Amino acid sequence: QVTPVQVRHSSTMARATNEPAAASAASEPDRVLEKVSMSDLPKPNPKAMKALNRHQTKVGWNKLIVDSLESTSFTIIGDDNDLNWAVAEALGSRIGWFPVNTKKVVAGLLKAPSPDALQGPEYKDKLAAAEASVLRGLRNQKRVVAATLPGGAASQAAVYADLWGSFIIHVDEEDPSSPKPQTSERQLHQQHAEISVKIRKTRGFADANATPDQKAREHLDALLTDLTKQLNSSNLAVVEKKKKYVELGCRGDWPELKPADWTPGAAA
Repeated sequence: QVTPVQVRHSSTMARATNEPAAASAASEPDRVLEKVSMSDLPKPNPKAMKALNRHQTKVGWNKLIVDSLESTSFTIIGDDNDLNWAVAEALGSRIGWFPVNTKKVVAGLLKAPSPDALQGPEYKDKLAAAEASVLRGLRNQKRVVAATLPGGAASQAAVYADLWGSFIIHVDEEDPSSPKPQTSERQLHQQHAEISVKIRKTRGFADANATPDQKAREHLDALLTDLTKQLNSSNLAVVEKKKKYVELGCRGDWPELKPADWTPGAAA
């Protein structure tokens, strides 16, 4: 008889515990959402809406470029390594590619205490050979933006056989009042560049104090516009062609790819 009493007592306590909660819930009034007319809502800030539209347009543009590239890499050439690197970083950040500064990689290969320690004519040949080795290793890598050294591997015509699998971008800053001499390296850059980024110096205070990063960001949209033209040109298969060029071993037969059994130096 003891057990039934304990059970009945537990049940009674449960009901006693639940009853106040149920009564409290029943006493709460029904909540009704207030209806607000669209005309009563605050108007969006025009500047904010324009900024949002620009952002959405840029995101869509970036996605279109990324999808069209199919992971094709880039090589930045020019006579200013800091500017080359700034463009590589800006481009890489914009489309999600990995920027590589060959100056730092070469310094590591040559076991220099710092990249700036490899200055002077005595290092010129070593730098060019080491950088050529780095670029040869990068030719099979996807989604990379490589910034090259002025006076390095990109000053040698033979090295471009390892670069045609990427899009080659020439970054050139020039003062109209003091034109640069047409050196053999500069001519080579202009001859092999598929996209050219022209940065003109002015006499303004802001331009004189602009950093390489600021200059790169300022000209990035123009670079991407030229790239878009490349991708949408009559040669619609340029990306596929570059992929095939790499698959065949970067044999130097650009832009007219030879049959798969062709070897460099073979008789015509």
